Amino acid sequence: MKRILIIGISCSGKTTVGRKLSKKLNIPIHDLDDLYWNPGWIETDKEKFKNSVTSLCKEESWIIVGNYNSVQSLVLEECDTVIWLNLSRARVWYQALVRSMRRILFSERCCNGNIESFQRTFLTKDSILLWVLKDYKRKYIKYSNMRDDGEFSKKEYIELRNTTQINNLLIKE
Repeated sequence: MKRILIIGISCSGKTTVGRKLSKKLNIPIHDLDDLYWNPGWIETDKEKFKNSVTSLCKEESWIIVGNYNSVQSLVLEECDTVIWLNLSRARVWYQALVRSMRRILFSERCCNGNIESFQRTFLTKDSILLWVLKDYKRKYIKYSNMRDDGEFSKKEYIELRNTTQINNLLIKE
């Protein structure tokens, strides 16, 4: 495991798992959210984003965390390991709610220094909580189909369905 892609629905714990693996394996981590979102929640130009990811993929070792369709095939082609955090909808929703509340209450920065607000989290169509509800089934179907169609067959493929399996991976590695 030298080039690891961690995928899963938003709030499934990709960044947290990635950071722990990074520390354990001494491999740099790159969160696609940090590359995509600029301060003020401004999106990076699509070509610039793709070029940044292309550069990262040329490095000898990395952990890339994220699901961006525009670069996923590129990262998937270059990785040697895919980790899918395939947690239940209830678990992901709980994690999304707890994380959002923590970020709001403590003004924790995320996504390249941005701050989640109460309004953005609970009162807009851009709500991460709404996104998790809307996107869960789509991501589950997408990654299940990729697995079943053999898109991960030439990679070390690890599917983690609960926190016990996640903790076991982090202890094992």
